[in-house]
Amino acid sequence: MTETTGRERRTSRAHFRPSAPRLASRGAGGNAASRPAGWAMALLTSAGVVQLSMLADTLRPDRPDLGSGYVSELEASGVAGALWLRCGFALAGALAAAAGSLMVARTRRHGPLWSGHILEPAAWAALAGYGGCSATADLIPMPCAPHLSAGCQAGPTGRALSWTDIAHSVLSTLTVACLLLCTACLVLLWWQASRRDPRLRGWAARGLAVLVGGLLAESASGLGIELGLATGSLSRLAIGFEAVSLLFLATAVAPGTFRTTVPASARGGPGTRS
Repeated sequence: MTETTGRERRTSRAHFRPSAPRLASRGAGGNAASRPAGWAMALLTSAGVVQLSMLADTLRPDRPDLGSGYVSELEASGVAGALWLRCGFALAGALAAAAGSLMVARTRRHGPLWSGHILEPAAWAALAGYGGCSATADLIPMPCAPHLSAGCQAGPTGRALSWTDIAHSVLSTLTVACLLLCTACLVLLWWQASRRDPRLRGWAARGLAVLVGGLLAESASGLGIELGLATGSLSRLAIGFEAVSLLFLATAVAPGTFRTTVPASARGGPGTRS
């Protein structure tokens, strides 16, 4: 019988040791991989519910009539109840940012949910950007409400624009752009991946419906403001579509919605389904 040296025994044990800690951490059924998605689902659901709750709060009879204004004016400094709305909408944004960051980390650690394409991490990064911009915009309110306060209109014959006006406007635009970008990335991803998994065609169609609805609502709200129309309802509709988008994303990342495909490059071995 050939005697085995200590070095050979150590080499043999090292050979059979799991080479990818991520594979071992998943465990049976992929619990470790699905846990971040479960948390993201809870965060997105909470963000959507909070957003809808704050939107309903703007309909209270004691709130000022927006007329041709927009919902952000109810959060302006000096408007009654503005602090409550700012905190509520900022909370919704923070929850969405946490969900997006969690999904970015989950993708880096466990691999993408649907494919190895850059579209998925880009979508979650855009979601995190949406939440961050939304929360920051609510924490930097306008100094006054242009359509609710006399003398608040900015321009040659009115007051000068302040840095908070500019910051709020830029962040609000980025908020909308990031959420639309997130949905668009997922729609493209699902459509491409539907060649391998036909179930994703339905998700691509539903995502496209949410995306188009959001685009129309945001466009109508912005155009109404420029034309001086009664845009209070349109502004609420746009925010409502943001909440619907968040709830839709919550259903998309829910554990069990899809069987996660782990690409070979994500764990250094043959691709498996967990």
